[in-house]
Amino acid sequence: SKGALSQTHSSLTSAVSLGLLLTGLQSLGVFDQISVNWANPIKALVSFGRLFSLNLNILKASCVLGGNPAVGFGFRLLLVPATLPVIGLLTYLRVGLRNMLPELVNNVGTCCNIVFISIVVSCTIPFVCYRHPSGDHSIRSMPSVLCWEGSDFFTMAILGLTAFLLVPLPFTAVAAYGSWAYPVLIKRRNSNLLLQALRFLYIKYTPSCFFYTPILLLRNLLISLVAVIFGEPATQILSLCLLFSIFTCIQVSLQPWRSNFINLADASLSVLLQTVLVSGALVSGIIATDQSLSVINVMMVCALSSV
Repeated sequence: SKGALSQTHSSLTSAVSLGLLLTGLQSLGVFDQISVNWANPIKALVSFGRLFSLNLNILKASCVLGGNPAVGFGFRLLLVPATLPVIGLLTYLRVGLRNMLPELVNNVGTCCNIVFISIVVSCTIPFVCYRHPSGDHSIRSMPSVLCWEGSDFFTMAILGLTAFLLVPLPFTAVAAYGSWAYPVLIKRRNSNLLLQALRFLYIKYTPSCFFYTPILLLRNLLISLVAVIFGEPATQILSLCLLFSIFTCIQVSLQPWRSNFINLADASLSVLLQTVLVSGALVSGIIATDQSLSVINVMMVCALSSV
């Protein structure tokens, strides 16, 4: 019995470790959205992160899909939904038809949880723009598409907004409700199937931190939206560092993971990502504009006031 429990604990630790690693690599994909011309070796790290952010340019997909950026963007949005039949088939082969529904919900939830950053980044691509010297703005990952002009941009904007409303937003709402309702669900006799379906929300954490998934999703959501909200690179980098710092403090305070190793790895990964950001900013020679300094001052006042 002890051996089985030890094996289960080791398997869970390994799975969570892999999930953390993938989250970190997706965060590097977020850094690619920042308006910075990264220098090596940071540039190499950020380029490697593109592999895990559903970036089709890495695979030279334009050769197959043609040169229409809206078509390529739509295909990128379909990558995650296209895995649902595969997940369904694997679930059926593993548990059969009788127990398939709760297992399928759990498996889909687990996958969405792991690639949440990539999903949000993909949805918001049309809204991450940079300014040309002439005053025009282009989508950072698709310089040929001008922001707020032309049919390609508005098609992509509608697709991205629709995808955001259909996937990340409902998933976050379900996670928040499932975590909020957990104390009530465990007391009900007829909630076993629902708890089995939503166990991806709780199984990784200690019993006292059953609510941690929405906190983690909020962190990942805010990290993914930084490049959308702020246009200046100095403000983007400081915002990301503040977010990593705030949520690392929460994680260190709560120690939510079942394994001490995972708690340490999570905090260490956040520190490492901040180091990459700051090092990249120094090497790239970012200059803060007056607008950036004003935003940074407000952020610092808010951060100091909350201490």
